[in-house]
Amino acid sequence: MKRRYLMIVSLLVLTIVMVGCGATAENQKVAGPARSYEAKVAAINRQAKAIKQAHSVPKQVAALKKLEHAAADYYRRKQKSQQVTLVYQNTVKDIKQLIQAENLQRLKRQSSAKLNQETSTDLARKNIALKDLKAELVSQQGVVYTAPALKRLIVRIDKQLLKNQAQAKAHGEGQRKPVVGKSAKTATGVQTMNLHQIKAGDYTSLMGSWKEVGEGFNASDGKGPRWSKPSGRKLTVSKTSLRDGSIALRTARNGRTTLTEDETSGKTVEKPGKIIFQEGDDLIQGDVLELSGNVGVNCWSIDFLPKGSSIKDWPANISPSKEHIEMGHPHFWEVFERE
Repeated sequence: MKRRYLMIVSLLVLTIVMVGCGATAENQKVAGPARSYEAKVAAINRQAKAIKQAHSVPKQVAALKKLEHAAADYYRRKQKSQQVTLVYQNTVKDIKQLIQAENLQRLKRQSSAKLNQETSTDLARKNIALKDLKAELVSQQGVVYTAPALKRLIVRIDKQLLKNQAQAKAHGEGQRKPVVGKSAKTATGVQTMNLHQIKAGDYTSLMGSWKEVGEGFNASDGKGPRWSKPSGRKLTVSKTSLRDGSIALRTARNGRTTLTEDETSGKTVEKPGKIIFQEGDDLIQGDVLELSGNVGVNCWSIDFLPKGSSIKDWPANISPSKEHIEMGHPHFWEVFERE
């Protein structure tokens, strides 16, 4: 009886051990693929981190190409994980978007600012950087961009190159001659009105002393426009502003030019008006740069006239042999002369 009991106990122990070993083996079968999946994802993440931390776009593109090759090899496997496939796809997509964003930032950094903020040398340096970017993009076709997408980006770069070249040329012309047309022949060593710079929002060439030499008004009484003696109004000019106490022309840091009605204290009483520039007018003899904008209920205008230029209805005491600025609206205007 005792021997039979020991035999039964031994069989039970053996059964338990066998069941335990079977369960362990089964768990190992389940854990094996899980560990393989985790290891593969970890490896992909390490590659992605290294690519994102690379210090140059060409290095990122080369590493992305290797990652895509590894992904393609994995896709061809008979036994593969759907989760790993998705990780590969999302990682490749994220890195492509990262490189594309950096390329757009490089294009934006080499875009031209306002004319008065950059020299021809600055713009030439930007065009060199744009040409370098364009050359690098060739190696990115099929890796970062499709052919149509790359073509669209290169067209944008070409347009920016032309824009920078045109702006550099305009800046050079503004430096070489003070104004345009006939008045360009009157350049001297003294401060001279520069219409190119004025149009770009730089009023340095206007700085100095100005005096009011004429005032005009239209009383809407049927007698038409009339001139009166100057009342002594003052014109104040700085590199970025021009004002007479009633109207102010300003250039902001972002290069935007605004026209506002001002009180004596300098407080703005109307929102900035949209400014329109044009050159030449039937009523003007010689060169002129005209600026106009609607502010409040008035349509204000400022005319910049270099030496040799005049407005046909000016009174005889205003001589075209000097530089003038006429500013006002249809009901009141004034003429300032450089002293």
